[in-house]
Amino acid sequence: MKKQNDLLRRYLETRHKTVEISRDLEVEDFIIQAADFVSPTKWHHAHVTWFFEEFVLSINSGYKRFNPNYSEIFNSYYNSIGSFWNQQKRGILSRPTVKEIFHYRDFVDLNIKQLFEKEIDTKLLKIIEIGIHHEEQHQELLQMDIKFNLFQNPLKPTLKNSIVEPSISKLDKTFTNYDQVNCFRMGVNYGDLFCYDNETPEYDEVVRPYCISNELVTNRDYKEFVDSGAISNFEFWYSDGFKLYSAGKQGIPLYWYKDNGEWFEYHIDGTKHLELDAPVKHLSFYEASAFASWKGCRLPTEAEWEFHAKKSDDQELLNQLWQWTSSPYKAHPGYKKPEGAIGEYNQKFMLNQIVLKGGCYFTPKGHHRISYRNFFYPDQKWMLSGLRLAKDFL
Repeated sequence: MKKQNDLLRRYLETRHKTVEISRDLEVEDFIIQAADFVSPTKWHHAHVTWFFEEFVLSINSGYKRFNPNYSEIFNSYYNSIGSFWNQQKRGILSRPTVKEIFHYRDFVDLNIKQLFEKEIDTKLLKIIEIGIHHEEQHQELLQMDIKFNLFQNPLKPTLKNSIVEPSISKLDKTFTNYDQVNCFRMGVNYGDLFCYDNETPEYDEVVRPYCISNELVTNRDYKEFVDSGAISNFEFWYSDGFKLYSAGKQGIPLYWYKDNGEWFEYHIDGTKHLELDAPVKHLSFYEASAFASWKGCRLPTEAEWEFHAKKSDDQELLNQLWQWTSSPYKAHPGYKKPEGAIGEYNQKFMLNQIVLKGGCYFTPKGHHRISYRNFFYPDQKWMLSGLRLAKDFL
C-alpha cells in the first residue's frame, strides 16, 4: 500500500500545483483564448480533471459523472472516447463558469481520494500515474498559454508571484567535438522510471563525427542576425519559413518588441530591457535553422543531442530552454502504440512536427530526462524554445 499512498500524495500535490499556477489571475483572465493554438486557463483546469474522471473514475459502475456533457467539451482529441469540442472554439464557452469548474475539480478529487481508500489494481494505478504526468504537462502548457494570452493586451499585464521567469546567463563559446563514429543506446524501455510511449523502445543509434555548442544561442547573437540585415537573406531560410518571414509572421522572437528604438522583452513576471547575454527564446524552427545557417552551422539531430547529453555533465542541458533539433517527430524503431484511448496520446501526432529536447524552466522537475521528446510544428514559438548549434566535424 506504500506505493499507492505515495501515488495519492503525488496526485494531491500535482492538483494543488495547477491551482497555484493560476492563483494570481483574475476571473476574466481564465476565459481568454488569444489564438487557436492556445487554450483558456479554465479549459486546462477542466480538461485535466476530465482525464481522471474519464479514464479512472468512470470505469466504476457506481460512479455518477459531475456533468455528462463535460465529456464533449473537455475531451481534447480522443476519438475513441467520442466527439470533442473544436480547440479553436474553446474560448467561446462562457459556461461552465470558472466557479463551476473548480467545483468539478473538488468533486473529482474527492472521488479519487475515496477510490484510494481501497486497494487499487496495478493497471489502474498506472493510468493514474499517466494522469499525473499529463496534468504536469498541462502545467507547462498553462504557463505558456497564460503568458501568450496576457501579452496580447497592450497594457502588458504581469503576474509577480505564482509564475516567475528566472534570468539565465551562461557564456561559454566552446564546442564539444566528437571526432569518431559512435554507436549508443538511444531512448528508453519501460521500467521503474516513468516514460511516455514515444520515448520507447531503446535501440542502437549511430552518430557520425560532429561538434555541438556548450552554450545556447544568446539574445546578443540573435540581435546581431537581425541588426545586420542577414535575417532578410532568403539563402538562410527554408522556403516555407521565408514565405512566412516575407509575410511578417517570422523573424523576431515572439516576446521581443521595440519602444523608442530600444529592444524590450516581455516576461510573465514583468517586461525588461533585452538581456543580451541571456539565451534567446521563443524561436520557431524556421528562425532557429535560419540563424544556424547564417552562422555556418546547423541544428543538431535528435540523436546528436541525446548522445551529447549522455556524455555531458552539463545539467543546464535539461532545465533552461527546449532546444530545436533537425529531426522529424516519428516513432522509434520497434515502437508499439499502447492499446485503447491512451494509444492516441502520442502516435497520431507523429507527422509534420519537429523534435525538441531538454526541457525548460516551466517544465516540471520530474520531466527533465534525456529521453524526453517534445514536438511542435516548425512555425510555432509560444513555447520556451531556443537553440544549440552543431556542425560536422571536419
